[in-house]
Amino acid sequence: MLLQVFNKVKVGLWLHCVWFSFLPRPSYLKILEPIHNHALRLCFGAFRTSPAVSLCVLQYCLKLSANTNNPAHNAVFNSKFKTQFDNKPSQTRPLGFRVKDDLQNFGFKKKNVLPTTVSTIPPWLLKRPNCNFSLCCYDKTTTNPEVFKRNFFELRSEFSHHVEIYTDGSKDGIRTAVAVVAPNSVKTVRLPDNASIFTAEIHALDMALDIIRRTRSKDYVVFSDSLSSLQAIESCKVENPLILKILKDHSQLINSGKSVTFCWIPSHVGI
Repeated sequence: MLLQVFNKVKVGLWLHCVWFSFLPRPSYLKILEPIHNHALRLCFGAFRTSPAVSLCVLQYCLKLSANTNNPAHNAVFNSKFKTQFDNKPSQTRPLGFRVKDDLQNFGFKKKNVLPTTVSTIPPWLLKRPNCNFSLCCYDKTTTNPEVFKRNFFELRSEFSHHVEIYTDGSKDGIRTAVAVVAPNSVKTVRLPDNASIFTAEIHALDMALDIIRRTRSKDYVVFSDSLSSLQAIESCKVENPLILKILKDHSQLINSGKSVTFCWIPSHVGI
């Protein structure tokens, strides 16, 4: 009995030491906090004198609004007692009521929020995408476009028996749209305003996988000029819900016997 108690205490002390070994020093946090706070002010368009604590609260509310499955979501954004607090303005209102106007001033719209999801498939069971970055060995600023085109045609010859699909995202002001070109179809989609170009490129890749799922061929090559999107897919960044969806769709296609290769190509070089 004493031996069991001793082992439990020993394990507890070991976990305690491991936990605190990962905590950064307060002096390090003081160096990082100004950088984090400055980034929040830039993201929210706030004044330099805006309290960092208030910005962190807004950041938390934005993050919480994207996860409706979080138990705190209903507690914060529940409007059940709104009438009671409106009738008694002298009382301190809950966080969700107080932050609502601030979120609206930032242009926040719940319909544009991408909900976060947890994959039912463990990440280690997802098939790692095959990405070709052979054209990245050239510096785009100093390389003649004809060199890119010649190497692109050589790259295409390696996939002569594959179905070619081209994807692209475009942003004009606040308007964002994507397009996917396949041999027998062309798809275009308008995304919500203020969507990032990264979101557009990822959405275009997902549309390409949807075309692949609906066709009978087995071998496909998807050409995209978004290096960051392909790198995120290759790195399997499952914390991004869009990347997670692509990885799940890609794994289903691979398990069904299809082959998909993603290739990066430079933009504005005549390809």
